[in-house]
Amino acid sequence: GSVFAYFGAGQVATQYDLKTIQQGRVWSAKVSGSGYGGDVDITDKSAALAYLPIGIIYVLFAPFPWEVKNLGQALAVPEMFFWWATFPFLVKGYWFMIRKRLPESLPLCIFTLGLTVVYALFQTNVGTVHRQRTQVLIFFMIFVCIGFDRWREARRLQAARLQFDYGQQPLAGT
Repeated sequence: GSVFAYFGAGQVATQYDLKTIQQGRVWSAKVSGSGYGGDVDITDKSAALAYLPIGIIYVLFAPFPWEVKNLGQALAVPEMFFWWATFPFLVKGYWFMIRKRLPESLPLCIFTLGLTVVYALFQTNVGTVHRQRTQVLIFFMIFVCIGFDRWREARRLQAARLQFDYGQQPLAGT
């Protein structure tokens, strides 16, 4: 909205309200074969906040194998298993960047979190949400790589500590 207002198109930023968005959500959930959450009314801000965790789960983890209804969704399942396996590294990397490198990572953290929240509130179609996630997945993978590197470094330090501890103790029977 601020960008539209800056460039002189302020009316564009104000013409979309939660009721218009809700109508689009209901339509998307009805016409798709993989709709979800269209029955949830997000025109009230507290209802939108209450729905947000469910929307985030769909944005981050859908399509679920038990909800596969067509070939396109079935083809996405192996990718989803890989994504689910890397998700703990995403959390670890995101948390590391917030704790240790916030000034450098703040724009990326805000961007990825902002898009995830927006997609979580406004999308009600598993296919669309899957395509939207792939737009942010590149940025998620930055955090995944950081988390994986932190995990690998912790394992290396733990192995070095164990080797040092065993090296200091005399062998039994000597």
